[in-house]
Amino acid sequence: MLRARDLATRLNDPDLTFKVELNLGYLHRRANRQQEALDAYTSALSAAERSGNRDWLSASVHTNLGRLHLLQNNLDQAGHHYDTAVRLARSTGDRMREAWALHGCSDVAAARRDLPAAVAALQEAVTILEPLGDRRLDEMRARLSELLSDTTAGQSPA
Repeated sequence: MLRARDLATRLNDPDLTFKVELNLGYLHRRANRQQEALDAYTSALSAAERSGNRDWLSASVHTNLGRLHLLQNNLDQAGHHYDTAVRLARSTGDRMREAWALHGCSDVAAARRDLPAAVAALQEAVTILEPLGDRRLDEMRARLSELLSDTTAGQSPA
């Protein structure tokens, strides 16, 4: 991947640079190397800003930044990135990306123990994905059922 980064830099193609940096960020995040993930996502966001597909690409980076900050329990930053991703996805009409960002908003709300907001965001994500389909739809439905059960039982989510 680092060779791909060098090649993308030499080609001066923001869309290619975006793809490489976003994937590097994901790999670093999965390897629990948060600073490297943040650096790669920041580079991806910079590349997205130079792209003709700026809002569409930026929505993807903000979703990933939201997940990174959520994993670090930095809920304010996570919420900011997910909200930005929702706004950008809506501006481009990308319903799938909007649903993924809403799923993240639900996770942030649940971490804040705001069950009504968590349920509302996840319900909206599921409603968007039902006609589109998504590999995570069943997982989202199961989480929504869990949140709804917690709401009716008056409990905090796990």
